[in-house]
Amino acid sequence: MARIIDGEKMNLIGKQVKKFRTEQKMRQQQLSAKLEKTAEI
Repeated sequence: MARIIDGEKMNLIGKQVKKFRTEQKMRQQQLSAKLEKTAEI
């Protein structure tokens, strides 16, 4: 798969992740820990 180098297209879901995280009142560290825990299952 080719890499997308254009800055606008590079981060496709970052804004949605930040919106979800702030709506849930989560810090980045908390979200990271939750994702790591979920990935272990």
